[in-house]
Amino acid sequence: MKHIFSVWGHLTFYIAKRIIELDQLNPDDCIFVLARDYKIMEKYQKQFKNQIHIRYRVEGENQFSNRIFAGANFIATHRNIAHFDSLIDSYTKGDTYIYYSANLGNDYGNLLVSNKHCQGYFVTEDGMGSYRDFNPEVFPGILQKLTYRILRTLYPRLYRYKHHFIVTDSPKFRGCIASQPQCFPLHQQYLRVIGLPFEHVDLGFTPDCILSIDPMHLYCDWEAITKIYSQIATVFKKKNYKTIAYKFHPTFDAEANKEIKRVFNKIIHDCFADELVELGSHVVLENIFMSYKCDFYSNNSAVGIYAHGMGATCYTIYPIIKKFVPSIGMEISSLVSQYYVNIPVDNTNDNE
Repeated sequence: MKHIFSVWGHLTFYIAKRIIELDQLNPDDCIFVLARDYKIMEKYQKQFKNQIHIRYRVEGENQFSNRIFAGANFIATHRNIAHFDSLIDSYTKGDTYIYYSANLGNDYGNLLVSNKHCQGYFVTEDGMGSYRDFNPEVFPGILQKLTYRILRTLYPRLYRYKHHFIVTDSPKFRGCIASQPQCFPLHQQYLRVIGLPFEHVDLGFTPDCILSIDPMHLYCDWEAITKIYSQIATVFKKKNYKTIAYKFHPTFDAEANKEIKRVFNKIIHDCFADELVELGSHVVLENIFMSYKCDFYSNNSAVGIYAHGMGATCYTIYPIIKKFVPSIGMEISSLVSQYYVNIPVDNTNDNE
């Protein structure tokens, strides 16, 4: 029996690693399907040798466009399906397997579950979405539902399980696996809790707070971004933070965002007079909160769910963003408010 894990970020990797440890699975029988250009950390490369690198489309990131479905080209789609099955078979050697994934909203998940060798699948945790009390349809609306029915008839293996992100109506469904008991609120009867899967690390210094640099350029101009970080810096000064660590959201790692990242870096260093330490893309923020007592600031990052669970105070910077960019119109959800408190906003004369 083999075990196939869909992994596309640090959280899904650590969840998979935790399952393997708790269930005492042989790493040689475990296969990682890696998406979104995710790379397993160097220290685990030898332990988990079976890695299949997959690229698939993510909304807003068109560079990930390799899909099994080839549109109206029926022959190409079936050729792609056969190629993918052959790829999986080269790792499983025809053995049966259990599949683990956060959702079945993509081509590869559907092919893996519908494969005759798949004996079952688990839904695994993947950040903020796994804590929301809804299970979105992949094809909402009457016209999209009609499209889904047609596609399911033409390509049953690609669309058999693609009606919702979490699919429990199949005899192959085995349950949900999460790190905390409040995860998957709509599927509590299927839930297995495995605990927070993160590990202790040594940064070589002790941070007072961690600031997530989120991609605010998507809805703010540079003037607003400068004002936002200036006010965050004022808050930090009042809190008497000495060592501030910051990390860029993975979006900034794309080559196309190289110049945007440079501008962000300049703004941050211009605004903060305290000691700043940039954390590399390989650093797992959740591991820091496992290892150090420090505060966390972000625009409602899913990291806050886990940092809060490890005793950190998490601050949403959204009130400051809203102050300088009132047109964004977003409000703090009840889910976010469970894990974050509002950053203090200074509404005195700040020369807006």
